[in-house]
Parts: sequence; C-alpha cells; structure tokens
Amino acid sequence: MDEMTTRGWIAFVTITLLAFIFVAGAAYYYVQNPNTWPVSYFTNDNDDNKKVLVKSREVEDDKTTELIKRATDAAFSQNNSNTTNGSDTKTTSNTQTGSTSASPVSYQYQKEEVRIALIIAKNEYDVQNVISGRCGDVYMVTAFVIGPTVLTNSIKALFGNKVYGDFLPGNIIPTYHPDLYFKDVTIQNGTARIYLTGSFSNEVGTCDNELAIAQLTETSKYYPTVSSVELYLNGSKIN
Repeated sequence: MDEMTTRGWIAFVTITLLAFIFVAGAAYYYVQNPNTWPVSYFTNDNDDNKKVLVKSREVEDDKTTELIKRATDAAFSQNNSNTTNGSDTKTTSNTQTGSTSASPVSYQYQKEEVRIALIIAKNEYDVQNVISGRCGDVYMVTAFVIGPTVLTNSIKALFGNKVYGDFLPGNIIPTYHPDLYFKDVTIQNGTARIYLTGSFSNEVGTCDNELAIAQLTETSKYYPTVSSVELYLNGSKIN
C-alpha cells in the first residue's frame, strides 16, 4: 500500500514537471513567434483594429489639412489677387518684405495694426495730431490689414474703399478718382515707389490730386522702413 502510494506520488510529480516544462516552452515559443497560430488568431484582430484606428486618424488629419489649406488659399486669393474698380491690382513684387511670395502652406497670414491716411476738412473738426496740407489736413486712422505684404494691402484698402472715418471728406481716392488704379508698390533703400495706372480726375497739381497723393504718401511713410515716397502714373514719375 505504501509502495503504491510512493509510486503514485512519483508519477504525479513527474507529470507535473513535464506539464510545467511544456507550458513554459510553449510560452517562450509564442513570445518569440507571436504570429504563429493560434496566437495569431487573436493578435491579428488587434492589429486590424489598430489599422482601422490609424486609418481613421489619417482621414481626420487629411480633413484638417484640407480645411487649413482652403482657408489660407482663400486668404491669399483675397489679398494678392484683388480687383478694384474693374482693374487687376495683383501684386507682382514683394520687395517691401525682403522675401519671395509665400506658399499657402506657410501660414504667414496675420492681421496687423497699421495707420492709414484719410483727409479731414480744415478747421471743421476738433481733432489733434493732424498733418497740415494746403488743400486739407491728413488724419491717420487705425486699421487692420493682413500680411505679409502689409503696405501693399494698406494701399489696396484705400483703393477698395475699405477704410472709413467719422469725418469728411475721408477717403477720397475711390470717390474723387474712380479711374485711378493701384498697380504695385516696392521699397528699395528706404524709398517706397507706388505705381498707379489710369488717371486722376483733374490735372496733376490740383487740390483733389494733391489730397489723394497725400493719402498715399503719408500711409507709406508710417512704415519705419520708408523714408521717402515716389509716385508713378502709367510709368511716369509724378513730380
């Protein structure tokens, strides 16, 4: 009886050890070979789920990228290819910024606070800090324009009648000179050169023309990189 018990105990221990060795060996094997059946049956499902999640994130990222691209494309289209009074005012030079044109994915568009010149009638408004002129005074108003070509867009705002003041006559360029168009502006060695096409409503030297020129000149001189201003009409310099 005791002998059978001893044999049974030895058999039990032996079987247990063999089972332990088998389980440990199988575990080690599947750790080294996770794609082996039947473990692959479970891991493949997880991999598929991961692939679905990754694909979903990629789709969302693509949608976000497309949304940003549309927004910046719209901003570039609005500010760099503007049409004013039936004339194409697309800017072809970025010398005022010292860089080439930015691509839509560079995300350089930001609103900047600037000062733009409007005309205020002499002695009719109780205001200070006006720039006195022969035909009328210039009053600088605060506006916000989109960069990076800030001076270009400031002048476009004048020609596009986008700047207003609570005084008269205000912005006379689009109202007094409907046949005058803005073409381009460059800054070189501190000199802003403004290129116009079309015509003033009166001969150069009259008050209406002087006031429009004063608006363009004082708006440009607001920028610290500008020390002088030259205006050109249809390729000829305005004295």
